[in-house]
Amino acid sequence: MPTLRAMTCDELVRSLDTPNKAEWRATVHELLTSLPVSRDALLRGMLDDKPMVRAGCAAALDHADQNDIVEEALRLAARDQDARVRNMALHSLSCAPCKPDGCLVDDSVAILVDALLNDPTIRNRRRVAGELMWGQHGRTPEITAAFTQILADDTDQKLRHRAASYLASTELPREGRHYGEWRRVHGARVAVLELLEN
Repeated sequence: MPTLRAMTCDELVRSLDTPNKAEWRATVHELLTSLPVSRDALLRGMLDDKPMVRAGCAAALDHADQNDIVEEALRLAARDQDARVRNMALHSLSCAPCKPDGCLVDDSVAILVDALLNDPTIRNRRRVAGELMWGQHGRTPEITAAFTQILADDTDQKLRHRAASYLASTELPREGRHYGEWRRVHGARVAVLELLEN
């Protein structure tokens, strides 16, 4: 097998179909460090029939200059039938530090809220809850409503804890209070919220 650097971008994309996690990660890294040259191969890979190829391409596109074509490919991947592909796409749509220009897709919060409430995989829902629970994407009415709905309807304890943490920090902002003092008040409110009937 040729070394990663000796492979074309399309060959690298095809080689993402591997059960070896270390090889997969190394290939994703090679593709993202090859941007923008690898961009078109990554977009073609987003249409591949193999889930690990699509997931790897979504992961590498996290570091691409965002434009309508890249963003639409990631939006579609956020609804992929494979949970790993959805997970990578959701990260790529919502991680500003990875973007060359630091900007996110305009509707990234709406996509995250939809995944928080509707993704079929609890692991993805928990990850998105973690992504939103400390106000990393703001404290919009949509996010607040989603976390309120989780406390009202959901039985998963991790999701409920993350929802309660978000809502408690919204109700009791730190506002310059010493962390130790704020943490006690916040923790008590989280405990009350988690006990709400569902």
